[in-house]
Amino acid sequence: MAFDRVLWVIRSVILAALLVPSALLVWPYISVLGLNQAVLSDDTAALSEMVDLDGVRSSIKQKLNKDVHSPLGDLSDGFVQWLERGFRTEGQGAVDRLVTIDWVRAVLLRKSLPDEGFLPQLTYAFFDELTVFRLRIGPESQQPVHVRLQLTGLSWRITALYY
Repeated sequence: MAFDRVLWVIRSVILAALLVPSALLVWPYISVLGLNQAVLSDDTAALSEMVDLDGVRSSIKQKLNKDVHSPLGDLSDGFVQWLERGFRTEGQGAVDRLVTIDWVRAVLLRKSLPDEGFLPQLTYAFFDELTVFRLRIGPESQQPVHVRLQLTGLSWRITALYY
């Protein structure tokens, strides 16, 4: 009887050792599915839960400050032009006023297919670090949209977005 109990415990530990890492690896992909659905259905409330607007704004501001490291890579001419127009029309607080949930949705829709969203256009989706997951939407040669998701608490949220 005691042997059966020990065998059950060993099996449970082995099963947990296999399932937990698998679940952690799949978790951001499931979040990306939810993100795509929120964008497709124009669900602002759901999208708001998946986006750290302050983080997105901060990453753009960091990129503009050459003395500070930024999670953003090279910006496309289109993104730079969008920023320049924003600074001309909005002034100093342009990033805070321009980076909204509607803007995030519009950027995610840039490379999306009607009724399918951005999933068919994903050309990269993998971890940079254990708590950082990156997406590239669209081919590298065609100004893709870059998304950085970060594990915050118990959810994956967009913390950087650019094209």
